[in-house]
Amino acid sequence: SYIKKVQTSVDSLSAKRFCENEIFNLLCSSLATEAERLGVRMTIKATLPKHLPIPDPELCTVLSNGIENSLNAVFELPEPLRWVDLYCEVKLNKLLLEIRNPYIGEVILRNNLPVSTNPSEEHGYGTLSIRSIVERHNGLCSFEPNDGIFTLRIVIPLHKASVH
Repeated sequence: SYIKKVQTSVDSLSAKRFCENEIFNLLCSSLATEAERLGVRMTIKATLPKHLPIPDPELCTVLSNGIENSLNAVFELPEPLRWVDLYCEVKLNKLLLEIRNPYIGEVILRNNLPVSTNPSEEHGYGTLSIRSIVERHNGLCSFEPNDGIFTLRIVIPLHKASVH
């Protein structure tokens, strides 16, 4: 009985497998749990290899900041709009990442980065971190509000020689 109880606890803590990359799996499991706690539907479609030439802390920073921004944007929206989609794969030796979520109202961009409209929030460093990491790896990122859907797109070449 005790062993079954412990096994159930361990199983509930185990990361879901979305792809071959364990860091991605652990982080997405944690973020998906947070989304569920907030009542947000999160869809994750990923096909990443076991190893990426991007350092794990940088991958975690990009992914966690992108998803946390999306969760913050949707958790107070009405129910049909409480969703976040994450798509990530390696294609043609490039890391492709896209995070989408609905929004209501106006999204203000300054220097092509979204600006928080809530003066009590100390936000803005997450998007700067994303852009900085992506640019350090000779990649591109865009933050695009369009017709009620906000999309973060990232493309990073995976040539080890391209990393500064």
